[in-house]
Amino acid sequence: MATASSSPAPNVDTFALTRAAWAALLEDRVKLGLPDLTVVPLADFLRASVSAANPDRVQSPQWAFVLDQATAMLGSLYPHLPFKKQDFNADPLGLADTLRSLLKHSPPVIGELDFHIQMLKIFASVRDPHTAYILPRFFHGAVAFLPFRAGFYDDLTTKKRRFIVTSVMAGFDHPDFKPGVELVGYGENMASAVEQAASLSPGANETAQLQRGVLRLTVRPLATSGSAGWHEPFEKEIGCISYLVPGRSDPNFITFPWAVAKSAQLAEDFPSGAFSMSRDLFASRFATSILWNRQQYIQTVWAAANADGAANPSEVSRFPDVFDFQTTGRVSASSAMPAQNLIADSAPAKKFGYVAIRHFNTPGLISVGEDLPAEFQRILRLMQNQAPDGLVIDIRGNPGGDIVAAENMLQMLTAKPITPANFHLANTASTLNVLKTVGQPLSPARQLRAWGGSQSTEGPLTPGNPLTPDPNGTGQIYQGPVVLLVDALTYSAADIFAGGFADNGIGHIISSDESTGGGGASLWTHGELMRKFQPADLNLQPLPSGISMSLAFLRSSRVNAQLGRPIEDIGVHPDIVLPRTLNDLLASTGNPVLSDLIKAACDHLAGLTPHRIGVAKVIEVDNGFQMNVSPVNLTQLEFVLDESKIPILTIAAAASSQPVIVPFHRNGVRPQTITVRGNSAGDLLASLRIDVDSSASAASVLSDNDDGDTG
Repeated sequence: MATASSSPAPNVDTFALTRAAWAALLEDRVKLGLPDLTVVPLADFLRASVSAANPDRVQSPQWAFVLDQATAMLGSLYPHLPFKKQDFNADPLGLADTLRSLLKHSPPVIGELDFHIQMLKIFASVRDPHTAYILPRFFHGAVAFLPFRAGFYDDLTTKKRRFIVTSVMAGFDHPDFKPGVELVGYGENMASAVEQAASLSPGANETAQLQRGVLRLTVRPLATSGSAGWHEPFEKEIGCISYLVPGRSDPNFITFPWAVAKSAQLAEDFPSGAFSMSRDLFASRFATSILWNRQQYIQTVWAAANADGAANPSEVSRFPDVFDFQTTGRVSASSAMPAQNLIADSAPAKKFGYVAIRHFNTPGLISVGEDLPAEFQRILRLMQNQAPDGLVIDIRGNPGGDIVAAENMLQMLTAKPITPANFHLANTASTLNVLKTVGQPLSPARQLRAWGGSQSTEGPLTPGNPLTPDPNGTGQIYQGPVVLLVDALTYSAADIFAGGFADNGIGHIISSDESTGGGGASLWTHGELMRKFQPADLNLQPLPSGISMSLAFLRSSRVNAQLGRPIEDIGVHPDIVLPRTLNDLLASTGNPVLSDLIKAACDHLAGLTPHRIGVAKVIEVDNGFQMNVSPVNLTQLEFVLDESKIPILTIAAAASSQPVIVPFHRNGVRPQTITVRGNSAGDLLASLRIDVDSSASAASVLSDNDDGDTG
């Protein structure tokens, strides 16, 4: 690593600049919706965590109890354990035994923070961020950070991976340490620094490990991740960086103090049910928004608060923290992203859409599984009208959320019925004993009825069942071709969404990484397991001082052509892998540049054949409905009433708009819905559902598009 004497940095007090950035952050705390936000040096925070004044300290007599609760969960309920042993030689129970032997010493031979670090290492050994140890209440909502953000890209000229600064905090006004400088060392070489940064919060595969390590270079949610260097007096908690300024060959050296931002709103509580999210990734993403993309985040908060008063409310995301969307030449009024070049050089007249899904959850919703798909449906109707030639769905960096919400969105992108993922429990005595009781009316684990009864099976897992009960209740909304963008930070429910996208043949997946993050599970917390799934032999009991643990409780597996293949560790492999360019990196971190990956996605869409059905002028006539149907690249049309699987009418598709009369049910009953299905060479390629208004008069126009085709 370069030293300070090799090429001195400008004579600037970087500690003073860093504190100025802290002060600027605090000035914006009300605008950020974080009125209780505080910022302190990390060394001061760590001292306070072990001081006698901290009411949330976990004293040494409680350590063995906490460890026992962890081993009870991991040893009896963890479905991934046999596979983690096989693939990574992981031995969390062996590590727990080693720690247990240390705890028998009196007086203790390790300190309180050392105990928490050892617990983090036990959970990190399984390379599964779903299965996590959450530190005491004092650490909740606390994020350690440096005043800059880093990323990496593949330099196609030199064939090297380069780490660069992508953004610095507002208020940190250094003469040359700015976005674009290359990082060449962080205490040691960058590769080693990234590996060490990821060691206490590893990714499930090599690509995810790299991405998480880079993220943790400058931001670390302290409830779920620590540092092996946490030892008194804590004064070594600084960041020492060597970097290259563009156009110079000798590196400079710079040092920053680590700080801790803390707010109650930075602590994320997981809901019950079918939930799959990396808590560490979610907290890191939230922290990234407020630390380095502050103005965009404030715009998002403002848009959410003022959506009803927008000039065109239909083009404002109702959940701007979840959805961001654009179309060729138009940007959502609530967008916090720079406009993208949604144009294909080979077909410049085509109109494309772009929808980013940041995560599959949002605070305050009673029914995430229904409300987020409803908003997605509304956005897709807008896309169908404004961007009929192709759609880019972007779930890069999506840490997950509600599995049912994610799988309910898939159906809206395809004419074919969706088969949801399967989920499996650990095939252990503790699990099977509880499953025998889930059919009882008052069973706290009754949501597991599909796995209940006296199932007998060999191997480490129970038979699989879906978590999403009806993934096809809405039907296709967007009829154009679709591509999906993913990366190695696409995790949990987003992993499952990507797997479903591939397994159900919706479209191609494009990425700059070799796979998604590899997190295929539904997680339950220690508290949920204690309340809902309490095997008597485990004796799960409340944990002290706000400590918590989470467990990948249901292991997912893929369907159709990939039947039985897990997502855990493997992830979902893209159809097209493109190098991560500097433009891609800068665009993904909020800089006003055009993404090469998104441009490539539009070029790919331009080469695909669209299949659509347009319907207009739907009028009720005697014993039927008259409508004009406009098929695109289809050879046959089928008309299906309500939930029937048998068409009431089948006709050849014309090359242009054609009038059709669709009769009522054969018994004369008036239908509530008509679904038009379009085929070509026997393959179902487009579908359009029309809701029939039962109160309409015979002359009413029932299409929801008065100006022409709804396709």
